[in-house]
Amino acid sequence: MQNKRSLEEIIESLYALHESIPKIQVDESTRRTAIMAHGWYMSLIRTSKAVLALDKLGFGHEAAPMRRSMLEHALGIVWLSVAGEDAVNSIIKAYQDVTFKKIKESIQGTSETELLQLVREYVPFDVAPSSEGSYLHFKHLCERFGVHRLYIAWLRNTSLSHASFSSAVAYVDSVDGSLILLREPNLSEPPDSLSSSNEIAALLLLATNAFSDLLVNKPWKSQITQIEQELSNIVGFKLDTHDTTQSDDRKK
Repeated sequence: MQNKRSLEEIIESLYALHESIPKIQVDESTRRTAIMAHGWYMSLIRTSKAVLALDKLGFGHEAAPMRRSMLEHALGIVWLSVAGEDAVNSIIKAYQDVTFKKIKESIQGTSETELLQLVREYVPFDVAPSSEGSYLHFKHLCERFGVHRLYIAWLRNTSLSHASFSSAVAYVDSVDGSLILLREPNLSEPPDSLSSSNEIAALLLLATNAFSDLLVNKPWKSQITQIEQELSNIVGFKLDTHDTTQSDDRKK
């Protein structure tokens, strides 16, 4: 009988999957999507390692911006694997629009034609119109895949990432009706916190499964199935991101 692995061992095994392939090969039919997803996947992996390192040093609370980034990148990879080229086009178009706005604000007296030419020097891509743009908003993305708990976690980590009420009261406690100002954050984390190893493992598994679909021969599927079973036994996690837009299309 195989020994049960710890969450830390499961996370290391997820890291090892990507490292096990000497050269990442993308399917030509999904090339643009896979390139975008690879960048997001690597960002997710490195960010998760940083969060775990901060946890060990006692700075898990301060990793809120990175936990938010992990949420966005993990679910974003799922979106890319489902929406493909349309998602990529919406990402590039949004970047072009932001670049155009910034250049326009910084350069006065320049014609629209000249501004567009400057933008093309920064983002030299022609993209087709896409209906996927609304899913650049994380709330809409969570609604699409039915993962509302991730949106709650995103909201909390967003509030801790800025100068806000939440970031202030983290350093306040109450004992017998008296307020106490703390030098370290109150670490009574809610259930949706992503500072724990089980949540990091879940996001890595979610993204790894989706990224695999964009690669030649869809690698790692047997290992992913095994890891999903292990996580299910430990924390009750299963890969379940049902695309509600596909359901809507079938109803029409």
